[in-house]
Amino acid sequence: MASPERKSRKLSPTDNSFLSLLLFWILPFIVINGLLFFVLTSKPNFEVTINDPGDFMSAGISVKVKSHFPNDGLAAVFEGQPLELKDQGNGVYSAMVRKNGTVEVSMTNKNGMNKIVYETIDCVDDTPPTFTESDAATGFVSFFVDDAQSGVNFNSIYAIDSNGNRILPSYVDQGESLVVFNFSTPTLEVHAFDNMGREAIINFGEGNTVNVLGNEDVLQAAPASEAESETAPNE
Repeated sequence: MASPERKSRKLSPTDNSFLSLLLFWILPFIVINGLLFFVLTSKPNFEVTINDPGDFMSAGISVKVKSHFPNDGLAAVFEGQPLELKDQGNGVYSAMVRKNGTVEVSMTNKNGMNKIVYETIDCVDDTPPTFTESDAATGFVSFFVDDAQSGVNFNSIYAIDSNGNRILPSYVDQGESLVVFNFSTPTLEVHAFDNMGREAIINFGEGNTVNVLGNEDVLQAAPASEAESETAPNE
């Protein structure tokens, strides 16, 4: 006698309540909420790089956007003023500045999440030389002059005496940054330049007093041929 044919049974959600719960409720809940969490909390991803070309005149700002989440674009501010970032393609944006300061780069995603990056620029020589350790006596003055970035143009240093005559240093030691003047008038106004042409002025007066007059931006320093880089002091 032939045995009755057994029919195969199909698995249904009612046959396995746990599997049904996992497939139709738990996994969709995890996936949907995971996507919602990503969408709602995703922050912009970018990095800011400061490039020093080594000319003491400028600095490059490069921004690389690494995320692809919809956003409202980059915004940059330099020293309180909006800064235009040029699109270089492949998510790279750039700008050039010609003074020191702080740049602020920000981006806001469509979900409202924001990121701000601050970078300091200090490679531009935007200050004139400085005078230190001055010593003055009758008919004689010596001082040290320094510039931490582009350096001092020692060949451009000169002075104006009380009679309006232009005189050159009697002695210059560039290695020690030492400058010496001999003069025969009551006061002496000394001018020094850095290698970017920025000028500093100092006044030596009667009574061995030293008075810094101020600093000015000068586009061109005195010709190098007009000063001697190193000579012996006058006796």
